[in-house]
Amino acid sequence: MKTTDKLKIDKAVLEESVVTATTKNNDLYDMLLPFIEEDADLICDNVLGDVGMAALEADEKLLKQTQKVVCRKAFSENISSLDLVLTATGFGIVSTQDTAPASQARVEALRTQVERQWLQSLGILVDMLCKV
Repeated sequence: MKTTDKLKIDKAVLEESVVTATTKNNDLYDMLLPFIEEDADLICDNVLGDVGMAALEADEKLLKQTQKVVCRKAFSENISSLDLVLTATGFGIVSTQDTAPASQARVEALRTQVERQWLQSLGILVDMLCKV
C-alpha cells in the first residue's frame, strides 16, 4: 500500500490543503501526484515515524494536518515546473493555445504564500506529535 493511500490524499484533499490548486479536471493533481507520493514518504518516515503513523488511524485531526503538510510541500516545491495560468478561481494548468502562463511575480507570490502555510502546518504537526 502506498503512503498516499494510507494518508488518503486525493484531488479533494489537495484542493482543501492548497485552495489555489482547485481545478475542474485532474491535470494539476495528476502532475503533482509523483511529488505528493515522494513527500508523503519523506514526511511519514522522517516526521511521523512508526508512532505517528499508528496514531493517524485514531486521530482525524492528525491525519488532516499531515495531509496539509504533504500537499503544501509538494505544491510549493514544484510550482515553477507547472504550466500555470491565472483563472477566476485560482491557478490552472495551461491547456490551450489561447491562454498565457501566469507571470513570474504571481507564481512567486503564490509560492511564498504556500510555503508560509506549509511551515505553519509543519509546526502544528510537530506540536501535535509531541502530544502523541
